[in-house]
Amino acid sequence: MIRSVLVLDNSPLIFDQLRSCLKSYPCDLSHARTGEEALRIAAQKSFDVIFAEPELPGMSGFEFKVRLNVIDQARHTPVIAMSAPADDWTLKRMRSAGFFAFFAKPLSFDRLTQVVAPFLLPAPVYATATGVSRKVAER
Repeated sequence: MIRSVLVLDNSPLIFDQLRSCLKSYPCDLSHARTGEEALRIAAQKSFDVIFAEPELPGMSGFEFKVRLNVIDQARHTPVIAMSAPADDWTLKRMRSAGFFAFFAKPLSFDRLTQVVAPFLLPAPVYATATGVSRKVAER
């Protein structure tokens, strides 16, 4: 199954870096350079995960995240922030805005894979107290 990923960042270089990090996963990557463009795309198509730069000109990634919650099909999509190393205040803003995770740029392939792989693998992955499983425990 091909997973869909939306990248909101005004830098084509970051999009290329993320595409390179995710090339081993069967994903369909979409790129938006503005928050407005990302909202239009998210209203038309469902995504398994969204990457967003919080500090964008115009509509910030923070505002994008808040406005994304109004779109029914996108309300529960995990949004991962990607930005330069953040201070405590910025991290607090990311948490309060509801970002699922944060990655400092430049992106680390190993760390990115650890957090994002469950959203991109062909079969669902379930975290349990004893580890990670691809099967749901029998009840």
